Amino acid sequence: MIRIDEAFYVLKETNPFSAGCGRFCDHPCETACNRAKFDEPVDIKALERFVSDWGYSKNLKPTKKSHDKNK
Repeated sequence: MIRIDEAFYVLKETNPFSAGCGRFCDHPCETACNRAKFDEPVDIKALERFVSDWGYSKNLKPTKKSHDKNK
């Protein structure tokens, strides 16, 4: 089961500018990625771009975070 829509909402909660980051970021996290010790680093830049573009193409809208102080 592919859960790209769920990935879109999670991504937007943590990075509301993910579509831009997927295009303009110089992706320093890939240099530090531990996955590179085994194979290749995770291409976070491409993942953010894909998930953001996919979500917007499906007319998904980012949801606002709950600011419940009781949590």
